[in-house]
Amino acid sequence: MPSLTLASAVLGLTALSGTPALAQDVTNQCFEVTPISGTKFVALGDVFRQGLLNLTQRKWGEAGAVTPVAPGGTPKRCTGTVAGLPTAAPTSANYYGQVNTKLKYLRMAAMRCDGTAPTDKYFSIGNAIYYRNCNAGAQVGYIYFWGLETGNSSTCFGSTYPEMFAIANSPAVTVARMAATYSGTTPSMASQSDYALGNAMAAIQIAESMRDWLVYPQNYMLIEQSTDPVRVIGGRCPANTPAGTCQNTAATQNGLHPLAWGGAQAAMMTGGWGANNGATSAYGIQFEARATVTWLSFKKRVTAVDRGRCPTTQNWGNLTQTQQGALNAIFEPIFQQ
Repeated sequence: MPSLTLASAVLGLTALSGTPALAQDVTNQCFEVTPISGTKFVALGDVFRQGLLNLTQRKWGEAGAVTPVAPGGTPKRCTGTVAGLPTAAPTSANYYGQVNTKLKYLRMAAMRCDGTAPTDKYFSIGNAIYYRNCNAGAQVGYIYFWGLETGNSSTCFGSTYPEMFAIANSPAVTVARMAATYSGTTPSMASQSDYALGNAMAAIQIAESMRDWLVYPQNYMLIEQSTDPVRVIGGRCPANTPAGTCQNTAATQNGLHPLAWGGAQAAMMTGGWGANNGATSAYGIQFEARATVTWLSFKKRVTAVDRGRCPTTQNWGNLTQTQQGALNAIFEPIFQQ
């Protein structure tokens, strides 16, 4: 998405309860799992990330195709000049209807956006119409506010994360507003603030999820924990970000979201974007493991324990089918509306 020069970062999340405390790098730390039902077991922190990725890969494959539909109302483009925003209105060949459930976000994210026709893709959140640029090139995947279904006038705006958030944050962005935008219970999308919030949320859950599938569940996890919206979609650099890996250095460095703080660079990915593999650098993997473990702690499903209780090495495949099923049962609700 805009400001696409992004990097990973070290999370400054609250430590887990229990002894020992949550380490900065949890990938090799030992945790006891309390299943929803069944017997407790222990696993290393990165195993939870692997399990969440495994389930996300399955959900991605089960998402199903998105088919175009005829636009409703009288689509009218916003007024103003935004580079990359077409004047052409959506048609029955390139408009994909309302995106108002978790499944529809997932289907939009799973859709090819790589220069494959139709390269101009449109969808709606409430009254607002958004444009996704799927033409090959530097801006592939970008999502912009395009206009309104109602035929009413609106004003275009830039689609960088800091700019989207600044507009969305008047009135203040709240966790409830973010959750409503994802669930289709958002109000009528009647203000510039609403349009910008929808733009930011779609950018994260559709465009950024295409880069790294773990963005899809982890953004819902952050919202469920009532994380400060500025730290999720504000385009902020996380604290302790290595020099040169974040473009939005003027803002308070308190971002949390793995791919939406306004800057993307090689610290998150090695050798290209991870997509279905999640983060590919050790730095990014540590980030995603910590975000996963923090959510599991919030759900009171894991507790940090002495390292000696876990094997020297362990991965998802080392768990029994019963243990894998127990973790899937904890993760599954993330994907449900």
